[in-house]
Amino acid sequence: MILRIAAALLTVSLLAPTPTPDGAISRTPPAHPSLVFHFAVRDGEGRAVRWDPCGQIQLLFNLSNAPAGARHELNEVTKVIRRATRLTVRLVGDTSTQPSADYGDIQSAGQWPDVLVAFVQRRDHLLSDEGSSAETTTSWITESDGHDRYVTGEMLINAEQNDVYGDGTDGRPSRVRLFEHELGHLIGLDHVGDRRSIMFPQVLRRTGLTAGDLLGLRELGPADDRGARCPL
Repeated sequence: MILRIAAALLTVSLLAPTPTPDGAISRTPPAHPSLVFHFAVRDGEGRAVRWDPCGQIQLLFNLSNAPAGARHELNEVTKVIRRATRLTVRLVGDTSTQPSADYGDIQSAGQWPDVLVAFVQRRDHLLSDEGSSAETTTSWITESDGHDRYVTGEMLINAEQNDVYGDGTDGRPSRVRLFEHELGHLIGLDHVGDRRSIMFPQVLRRTGLTAGDLLGLRELGPADDRGARCPL
């Protein structure tokens, strides 16, 4: 039974860092800054909101405004996140569906829509800060057992900055890094102050997940979802 639906908006900037919102859960051992991670959303009992560990996180890609290679890069990043979380995260196909402010608010035939990934123009007025490189919105419900679960989301990439990002070999920030950051938000991570982390609120030229990134993603996966019993 669905008790409520809510959403969260998280952004990443190429320019000025964005402060971490109040209330984020920090699991930062003071002596080990590389292990830092924050949960994006928690329920009234302090538990991190998670995806259904037995379900699938399916992404649909809108090719409009997307630069060459972006779909392949996103597909490769989903594999990285899938290995890190042990959640079933997949890019399942392309779509002509357009992003909107109310995407994901309503079920269709009893199903929540797949996560939509789209490159948007400034004229679309879909980014809350048009200087941001990307924004990710997640929607979740409170189920009858009292646990909050993510059900869908929307990843919007700023197409005005397509020329800013590259493959990481030409001196420009890596688009792969941007996708890693946004998928981190989608899974349930928030910004951190560690410049080495994919969840640092600026896209830097370094690549690879830190120990903190891996720890946070693993905690949001089924291995740490207490009491989860998935059918074979």
